[in-house]
Amino acid sequence: MPGCNQTLSGLARDCQPNKGGIKEVLITYWDAIASVTITDGKVSAITFANELAPDYFKKYVLRKGMGSMTKTLHKTDGGNTYVTVVINMNWPRMETTKRAEAAALALNECMCIVKDANGIYWLVGYSEPVTSQDGAESTTGAANSDTNQYGVQLGCDEDTYPYEVPANLIDSLLGEEEQEEEEQVQQ
Repeated sequence: MPGCNQTLSGLARDCQPNKGGIKEVLITYWDAIASVTITDGKVSAITFANELAPDYFKKYVLRKGMGSMTKTLHKTDGGNTYVTVVINMNWPRMETTKRAEAAALALNECMCIVKDANGIYWLVGYSEPVTSQDGAESTTGAANSDTNQYGVQLGCDEDTYPYEVPANLIDSLLGEEEQEEEEQVQQ
């Protein structure tokens, strides 16, 4: 009988295709969210603090190979566990619009939903706000083959690994502009 009220279930061999990286990150202000409901280990609802004028999630679409999400489990000598989640985004081509976004993210507490390269969405910032992290580098590069880019690194310490967000919830979390862009991409 487990001592910490957790039951192991086992896992069958997974033969599904698997790709690394992230495709997009959806970001809103931490205080824009009133509640997140978890049902059967997945997000079942996200409620905005201001229903009349919600601060919808903004979408940051990444080029292939320009983003990642890392989850690191920590266990202290006292038996505490937590997971550090770090989101790396690189935006090619330095320009004013991207500089302004990087600067705004550096100042705010956020909640994020990360879409991985397999098309699965993950909530980051459930138990703690996501903030800008040290270490993100922006560079012009030196050679013609180098990337000219802004680097953004966001992260937080969560109580557990990120929860999956079902794809059918995403449209309700995006403003009209982001929904229209999604429809144009799918056509």
